[in-house]
Amino acid sequence: MANTGNTYPDIYFEPEYARLYETADSRAVEYRFSCEYGEITDLFLKRSIPILLPDGTQYYDIITPYGYGGPVIHHATDQEKLISAFLDDFQHYTAREHIVAEFVRFHPIIGNGAVFRDAYHAVFDRKTVGTNLRYDDVIGTEFSKHKRKEIRRILRNPDLRYEIEENPRSLDDFVEIYYSTMDRDGAGEYYYFPPAYFQQMLERFPGHITTGKVFLGDRLIAMGVYFRYGKYLHAHLSGTLSEYLEYSPAYILKYALALYGHEKGYAYIHYGGGSSPDPDNGLYRFKREFGKNTEFDFYLAKKVWNEQIYQQLCDAKGVTGKSGFFPAYREQR
Repeated sequence: MANTGNTYPDIYFEPEYARLYETADSRAVEYRFSCEYGEITDLFLKRSIPILLPDGTQYYDIITPYGYGGPVIHHATDQEKLISAFLDDFQHYTAREHIVAEFVRFHPIIGNGAVFRDAYHAVFDRKTVGTNLRYDDVIGTEFSKHKRKEIRRILRNPDLRYEIEENPRSLDDFVEIYYSTMDRDGAGEYYYFPPAYFQQMLERFPGHITTGKVFLGDRLIAMGVYFRYGKYLHAHLSGTLSEYLEYSPAYILKYALALYGHEKGYAYIHYGGGSSPDPDNGLYRFKREFGKNTEFDFYLAKKVWNEQIYQQLCDAKGVTGKSGFFPAYREQR
């Protein structure tokens, strides 16, 4: 099993993780606060706001990198006093750094959304889904009866096989499959990571990457890339070649990862939530087929640190914020 003595509670809180998502207009920042009551860190991307106000100051906003994060308590002797002191200190920090607003996607398994709910006015957004790997019979307990039957049928094909690989040397095979999947799904630009991103994943986290592959004969038809860290496996990215969808290799990837995770002693696979908060969302219902008993609460926070400047930026952009987009001044019109 992966090292459980990591400094951070999960990979999403590692500074190297945030650096995967740096751009010309954003940089990764880890904010550390400690006092007599304990220690808190907050990892985020600090982004330049492309609106210049009359005062000529460059303003910024901050956002959780792709996935989950938010402030997290490392230890506390008095949690309430620690959070209060942290907020006071962070307010001064945002003023010094000309930070206007913060968008936070809290970590569903760690549960820091509930911890910081009052401080950040965090709101419940949706359920996320996982597979609990601590059951003796993971497949029988967490997978739906229908999916178990389908997996047995698919695996009867003698030409179909799967494999799990720890610490792969390359993700070149995955890039082709992933891009073709994004094309088929009509995904937004946000999901088209450049090829260099995948190489950086391997370089920054050489001991925390696992891949799953499904083959039909000698042809690689589907592949998944997973983070492993501490007690958790995260389904990061996956894809299937369009001409092989009839073989449902996505089911086999989940089956293979569940067997691997259980054998290695991990606690959960985390799949994330649906593409919307709707409990009838198709993606959410699909994920539930592989995690019948395991869900987590996902919280979001939209925190304005400088109300006056925030409103000036909205006025300069000509938006009111009524659409719910946050920060409103970044809404595409």
